Amino acid sequence: MIYADQGSPGWMRVVQIVFGVFLLGWAVRKTYLMISHATQETKKSPASG
Repeated sequence: MIYADQGSPGWMRVVQIVFGVFLLGWAVRKTYLMISHATQETKKSPASG
């Protein structure tokens, strides 16, 4: 859920929403890259045992 202060002027709410969407997108992208990197490392290294 993205929070926008209801007491702020309209343009400030827009800025808050855009910034929130940017942060959400950054977090999703970062998570995807970390998971894909981890799975690639697992595929590269032979299973120890």
